[in-house]
Amino acid sequence: MIVRCLSFGSASWLRPGTDSKTGAIIRTRSAFLNTSAIVRGTREIWAHETPGFVRVNAAMSSQISTFAELIDGKFATNGIETYKESNRLLLKARVGNSVATDAFLVCLRSDAEGTIDFKSSWRRGPVRIFSKSFHKGSGSQESLLLIGPGGIVTTDLGEWEVECSSKKAILALK
Repeated sequence: MIVRCLSFGSASWLRPGTDSKTGAIIRTRSAFLNTSAIVRGTREIWAHETPGFVRVNAAMSSQISTFAELIDGKFATNGIETYKESNRLLLKARVGNSVATDAFLVCLRSDAEGTIDFKSSWRRGPVRIFSKSFHKGSGSQESLLLIGPGGIVTTDLGEWEVECSSKKAILALK
């Protein structure tokens, strides 16, 4: 499966792999992780209703230091897997732009794209929830979705779909 990453969740971090004898960080055993979260001031609140984590092994590239560097990149993956009672999307290797995209990884935030009513018919076509966070106090939500070509997501602001040109892909109101 080939996934093109348009956006990521609000919570990102490096899980360092360390040498058991020296305590030194070993990049080949480290991983970058990302998930949905609700941002309140300077804090990230993990309020998972559907836990899911994007993982990129640090050994994949010595150039990666943040998820922002992966935006609009295409990656080979096995798709969504279950790992330790949560969803996991392991981005294995970057592939060229000429390779066809099977799905787009997109983060929808209620303060930007609107609120999704998951109890209604909120999606059409190939759309799958990967990770979902909701904060009861504020009503804020953030969802990481895999949207296949032709997939549409409905929020209280309208219908969203991925629009592709030869150079760029964006999430846009229909």
